[in-house]
Amino acid sequence: ADPDTVINSGKLLKDGNSSTVALVKIGARSLVVKRYNIKNIQHALKRCLRPSRAWVSWHNAHLLTILGIPTPKPIALLEKRWGPFRFKAYLVSKYVGGIDFYHLLHPDNAKKADRKILAERFGKLIQSLADASISHGDFKATNFIVTGDGISIIDLDAMCEHRFRWRFKHMFKKDGNRWMKNWGDLPEIEALFRKQLTQIKL
Repeated sequence: ADPDTVINSGKLLKDGNSSTVALVKIGARSLVVKRYNIKNIQHALKRCLRPSRAWVSWHNAHLLTILGIPTPKPIALLEKRWGPFRFKAYLVSKYVGGIDFYHLLHPDNAKKADRKILAERFGKLIQSLADASISHGDFKATNFIVTGDGISIIDLDAMCEHRFRWRFKHMFKKDGNRWMKNWGDLPEIEALFRKQLTQIKL
């Protein structure tokens, strides 16, 4: 009923221009509440008649779940509306404990053998997306959480399921290029991921 109060009382995970994310406890459950912020009046007018980013993330989370691709379970979607006009929107998801790829690999937390295994798991995950003609749209290393069960994908508001394979291949190349930018200062890891990406069957 009052997601902003819940966010303010939780542990802040991100406080950015485009979104605010907090980890909260509801009873015995750990949940993540994400508020998609409206930056200014121009942004509000641009977004108000389009599906909210929260709605897109909600839809894509269910799509990935159906496909068996790990992503935090979507719990609730809330849009603030005035008639047909959408403004502020919220997405509530189950909290997934783990470490994102950036923080797992940049501080040299993983042994070299672990790096190879992680790269291979990443390759299998990306092949699953490729098989379904899905591009993610934001391949930052922080959007892939390594858990005890595998790799979970977050931040789905730019994700797209493509009708035309040529369009998917174009977006896949952009995703791949963005992923490689994460590892510019880690050439050994960059080589492992480059090998995996070149092996994806398109």
